[in-house]
Amino acid sequence: MCDKDEVHFSPSESLCLQIMLEKEQSVYRKSCRHLNEGSDITTKDRMKIIDWCYRAVECLRFDTELVEEALEIGDRFMSRCVSTRSFTRSKYQVVLVASLYIAMKKSATGPDV
Repeated sequence: MCDKDEVHFSPSESLCLQIMLEKEQSVYRKSCRHLNEGSDITTKDRMKIIDWCYRAVECLRFDTELVEEALEIGDRFMSRCVSTRSFTRSKYQVVLVASLYIAMKKSATGPDV
């Protein structure tokens, strides 16, 4: 399951992704400048890192809700940055991977934490 290229989401994960997308398009629209025009980061980039986060969480046997928490942490961090134009795709990946790590440490419910 961990080495598949395609990720198939459960109904609860699909619902979670749908809710997060709705939040991005409404509530976070003003604060998530890193997803707006002029940014190097596209929606496709965001979906790729979300897929990767879900695979990592599943492989490490953590609760998949940590991905949503990590995205909120990352979005809050990025929304506080003065200039989001300086965020490249690779910096965005680092921010979200660090956010996932923070969410995992915060939960401390993994198999070997």
